[in-house]
Amino acid sequence: MPRLLVVDDRESDRQKVAKILRDLPDVEVEEAADRDAFLAALEDPPDIVLTDLQLPDIDGPAVVQAVCARCPYVPVVLMTRHGLKAEAVAALEAGAASFVLKKDLKSQLRLTVLQMVAVAGERRRQNRLARCHTRQHRVLDLPSDPEIIGPTVRLAKRMVEETAAVPAGPNYAPPRNDQPENIGFSETDRLRIGVALEEALTNAVYHGNLELDSALRDEDESRYYSLARERALLRPYSDRRVHVELTVARTGDPRQPGADSPDVLGGIPSGPNLRFYIEDQGAGFDPHSLPDPTDPENLMKAHGRGLLLVRTFMDEATHNAKGNALTLVKTAGHPPNGQG
Repeated sequence: MPRLLVVDDRESDRQKVAKILRDLPDVEVEEAADRDAFLAALEDPPDIVLTDLQLPDIDGPAVVQAVCARCPYVPVVLMTRHGLKAEAVAALEAGAASFVLKKDLKSQLRLTVLQMVAVAGERRRQNRLARCHTRQHRVLDLPSDPEIIGPTVRLAKRMVEETAAVPAGPNYAPPRNDQPENIGFSETDRLRIGVALEEALTNAVYHGNLELDSALRDEDESRYYSLARERALLRPYSDRRVHVELTVARTGDPRQPGADSPDVLGGIPSGPNLRFYIEDQGAGFDPHSLPDPTDPENLMKAHGRGLLLVRTFMDEATHNAKGNALTLVKTAGHPPNGQG
């Protein structure tokens, strides 16, 4: 039975909503009058949240942000009065799914809730499907465009969350309401994985394909990025691509096809793990010529920071002999390099 949480400090408004929805089939209405009651209700997340925009100790956008952070699959519907357009827009931008004017509750609320019941059901099903992934492999052919770096990192982080942030096995019991949980790669792990991949992609685009020297960024950052924009439109730089392979496995070895097969599991990672491969079409370099990023003399330089983060956050960060390809490997539960 879908559960709807009504968040409103006015008892009369909560009762009005409950009365309007009373005849809806299989909808259970719960109530929260203040911030503490609302946050307590999220411990057992409802299927839909219906909230007033103005509460004494928490506003509508903050309610939306809390729901999105704790249970992102739960849609939030705003109840608003005239004259609160700015607050309503802020809440919608924060992630609210819809809104209803309080003066139109009687005519619009039932239809809106029915729509959100369908949305919530689909989100739950999609979340359950995501949790069924045991291995994901994506091959990308990226242009030398810095704007593609962010979406690629978000794709990789989503793959990790779907595949390697939950346990597998016959004894696994999903949490209530399919609430996501952080088992496998922790939230900190996933943040660091994203940072390392972003640094690797940035290196491939800027230093590899666009042939920009890090020393220029140290000397004149504005000129560095201006030159990057110019070269991205000029041949041969604009013709170069970045080949990316993103592989995340719940168990087994991400280096191998069919890694989830029992006959290849001997002596290799048994927990969540990943392998990212990034290859540019630049001239490459001698990996042994890189300055030691942990040297205090190099630590604050732009080119030292990126490499330090990649090597620290991943279990393995290996260049090929030509220096135009980088392989990143990480297994859940391993301490960051230098902390083992």
